[in-house]
Amino acid sequence: MFRTLNQDLEVPNANEDYEAAKIRDELMPFRGWCIRHLPWIKHQMKAMFEHPTMGAPGCVNFIDARTKWFDCAVNNATCARGITQVVIVAAGYDTRAYRLAQPGVTFFEVDLPSASEKKKKLVNKLKLVTSAGRSPVYIAADLSKVDLTTALRNTSFDPSKPALFTIEGH
Repeated sequence: MFRTLNQDLEVPNANEDYEAAKIRDELMPFRGWCIRHLPWIKHQMKAMFEHPTMGAPGCVNFIDARTKWFDCAVNNATCARGITQVVIVAAGYDTRAYRLAQPGVTFFEVDLPSASEKKKKLVNKLKLVTSAGRSPVYIAADLSKVDLTTALRNTSFDPSKPALFTIEGH
């Protein structure tokens, strides 16, 4: 999970996805241990990820900036524009439903059935809770076999209301 690397390095203006570190530590306990106990390894990790010939220079800052951009887009939609439905397609281990929750806003997380199930178990194990006190609606759907409209149909999603759709990718 690149998303936590600039936080680990204490880079000014790093993204504020602090839930990602909890998920990282659960899924990759050795990496979490190394980051906490071997401070020098953080810089080695970033150098490796951004190596000019073996890595992707700028990738860590790009992921950080992309996270902040999507966070701002979601906050703008829900706070400034009053959108009450946020659909996160291919949600993976995205944490916006937990970090950016607002009263009256429902997050719908669409992902493959296996990914959705793994995330629900992980969220329960880590006891992640939203700031608004409501969990996202998990929608287990393989979008290569069923379209998004059909996947949303048997949920509380209301197609007559405005919604924000995000597809971030990783």
